[in-house]
Amino acid sequence: MRPNPFHSPAIPGSVLLFSFVLLIGCGDALPDGSPASNPEPVTSPQEGEAPLDLGPVLAEIFGAHDARGTLLVRRLADGREWVHDPDRSEKALVPASTFKIANAAIALETRVVSSPDEVFPWDGMEREFAGWNQDHTLGTAMTASAVPVYQEVARRIGSDRMSEWLGRLEYGNGSIGGGIDQFWLTGELATSARDQVDFLERWHEGVLPLSPSTLEAVTAMLRQDGDTTCQLYAKTGWAFEAKLGWWVGWTACPDDSFVFALNLDIRDPSVDPGNRIRIGRAGLEALGALY
Repeated sequence: MRPNPFHSPAIPGSVLLFSFVLLIGCGDALPDGSPASNPEPVTSPQEGEAPLDLGPVLAEIFGAHDARGTLLVRRLADGREWVHDPDRSEKALVPASTFKIANAAIALETRVVSSPDEVFPWDGMEREFAGWNQDHTLGTAMTASAVPVYQEVARRIGSDRMSEWLGRLEYGNGSIGGGIDQFWLTGELATSARDQVDFLERWHEGVLPLSPSTLEAVTAMLRQDGDTTCQLYAKTGWAFEAKLGWWVGWTACPDDSFVFALNLDIRDPSVDPGNRIRIGRAGLEALGALY
């Protein structure tokens, strides 16, 4: 097994009790400014105790936001899972910008991008999201979810190498139908919440056919700043035509790590993109997977 380049060292201290905090989304989400609707607070389990039965709690979180979707969380120490809407968690859907994780890794492995710091000059075309209208590296384009940069990356990789690498990574259904710069946005690539969790567990365990330097570089791009004890790594996705939102990633806590994948319907573009992270964080906090 390869060394794990992103394992967080243990942090002394006991796990604190907490209540849900529903937070406004970030990344490629559109801020809506509307107040969050908070369900009744749920106290996290004490350290060493079995987590709560979260089925009703997760349903309450989704219901508080009138959201249709799924959340699957897996504790890596023992493989225990918690899921809202199990049927939907198995449904293969277009991954949208969550595919940037694999896309960046393939680019570095194939050396079509010389380093994580290579600059992609802005082409001067004004686009809807202001954060796209500037020069980017792989990392800043990951944070801004700058689609044009990663479309250029995919074109550099090319169809043959992309197909080969999707197979090697066992990513979703492995299809690049729909065009080399569209297959993960509007094309045939499809993956389920369970597939995403499986992929990220293999990533976390260092068993994918990727070099330690690639794992370390892309993991750094996914690191989310915050004041939590657990370190959060995550990526959003938004398939505009499919009206689908994603939030996937993992948390590294002092005593354990958890991988997760959430997807939901984007019915109201002014609210639902932010709900990806609001709902996801609330579920992770209830489980004790983020504190």
